[in-house]
Amino acid sequence: MKNIAPLLFIIALTFPYSNLKAQRLTLGAKGGMNSSSLTGTNSDNPFFGSNTLKIGKEFGIHGELHVTPTLSYSIGIEYSTQGGLNKFTTLTTPQSFTPSSLFPKLYSNFSSDINLNYILFPVLIRQRLKINTNLSAYGGIGPCFGLLVSANRDEISDENIYTDPEKKNKLPYTLQEVLGNSSQKLNGLNLGLNGILGLSYKLNKKEAIFIEMGIYYGMSPIQNSNADGTSNPLAKMISFGYAYTLKEHYKNRYRKAILN
Repeated sequence: MKNIAPLLFIIALTFPYSNLKAQRLTLGAKGGMNSSSLTGTNSDNPFFGSNTLKIGKEFGIHGELHVTPTLSYSIGIEYSTQGGLNKFTTLTTPQSFTPSSLFPKLYSNFSSDINLNYILFPVLIRQRLKINTNLSAYGGIGPCFGLLVSANRDEISDENIYTDPEKKNKLPYTLQEVLGNSSQKLNGLNLGLNGILGLSYKLNKKEAIFIEMGIYYGMSPIQNSNADGTSNPLAKMISFGYAYTLKEHYKNRYRKAILN
């Protein structure tokens, strides 16, 4: 819960009172995929790291308030499946395993697949650059609040675990017996940073389609205790979306008033 206070402070700075005078409101929906990983974990905890690409899904909605023709603010809600996939051949034997002093290192085809399902709440400052009548580019950056809704971890090894790198001396224990039933507690809340770059194409005065790339980095480790390691979530996204503007641009409204 300690992450909520700085989040509210950042939001207060991000949304000045000028947005109350915004002339347009745009609603958007998007969906796509992401590649995620876990960074910063210590080498003694390979089950909470990543060295292999993990693919997830990404979809959500957002509302965008236009302060000027080029500057806007947005708040979104997104569902994001993230995590990390790690493949390795050497494992430091846990001290909780009774014969650990006899077998300090274990060898096998180990794999750890961590699945983290987040609901993200990005709050962005957006800047838009008009390319031509219908096409424009935009970028945005700001804080992103992550709520962990579910998590699970799959630990995999081949049928045999060995005490030597040549894999000649087989250990008479399974991976489950070596690791035990202990589990690490994960943070349910995470304050991160979100950035986006995109291209938008106007279909008409109110409708547009867009393609967007983004990145999310969680500034807090997923572990509740640093004694279990420090693994920060990182995800790179690509998505396609549709946007609908509810209010006319102020120039169109003034033009109509003059003509009438």
